[in-house]
Amino acid sequence: MPASRICSDGLNQYQKQEAFIIKHIYRSERSGNPRGSCNKRLARRSAARQFLTVSLMSLLLRCSDESTTTDGPTSLEDPAVFQNQSSPFRSEVVEIVLAPGVGTEVQSVLTEDQAILYQWNTDGAVVYSDFHGHDPEDDSFWVQYRENEGGREDYGSLVAPFSGQHGWYFRNDGETEIVIRLRVSGYFSEIVNQGIM
Repeated sequence: MPASRICSDGLNQYQKQEAFIIKHIYRSERSGNPRGSCNKRLARRSAARQFLTVSLMSLLLRCSDESTTTDGPTSLEDPAVFQNQSSPFRSEVVEIVLAPGVGTEVQSVLTEDQAILYQWNTDGAVVYSDFHGHDPEDDSFWVQYRENEGGREDYGSLVAPFSGQHGWYFRNDGETEIVIRLRVSGYFSEIVNQGIM
């Protein structure tokens, strides 16, 4: 239940208690001996005021606790899902022409946890593609994100699991020339085109 509802219900309950106690005290004073002890009347009124004050303080503390725990934002389990940047994202388009039997590699340079969006498509012909990442300083380590034996297009995103080069190897296994248009957007530092391989 929201804190505002708890406080509203609690305040209504407090007002009902207050009205009942005041009514009860004055009724007992009217029905009793009018010459009764003034000290007893004052003591009853003082006790009632103390009870009501304690009830009101308890309600205010409860509302304060509820408002800080119920209505506030929930903490993220993984704060890395949000990354504030000091500059706008980049966007680059690379056009690749592959003769039959030829391959090439185009990669984005990313630091760990940075993100890219990508899309590529051919002029209609089918091309082999391999989306992978590696650390250029360690040739023994690389990971493959996606392999496609023969496709005309692909779309996706990547949050870099490590700092390094993350990109595509394309190979034309057909008998005619292929044109590939690759668009990459995000927080990469550069696009590295390895040329014909």
